[in-house]
Amino acid sequence: MTEERGTHDALAQVAADPPGAADGDPRRPPADGVLRVELGRMWLATDQAASLRPGSALALDAGAEDLVDVYVGGRLLAKGALLAVDGKIGVRVKQILAPAGRAREAAPL
Repeated sequence: MTEERGTHDALAQVAADPPGAADGDPRRPPADGVLRVELGRMWLATDQAASLRPGSALALDAGAEDLVDVYVGGRLLAKGALLAVDGKIGVRVKQILAPAGRAREAAPL
């Protein structure tokens, strides 16, 4: 199994059986949902947004080496590192977040 496939399988397993699923925790993400990866955020005033042009650079609040947030069904599920997967952007899961917001390390693939 390749690392990329293993990462996909690990995320799929967590989405299907998220932390808290066994005890009926209402904070757990749904089994199915849109997966969203958040790199960082910034505040942009309306006039700044109107002045954006091709080639504009936007500085986010996260550092280049910071972990990204992985959301499933609108809920924060994991933290990971960006990587290239067959010429596309992917995420290697580094931490799975428990329902109470505590992180645990992802199992090795």
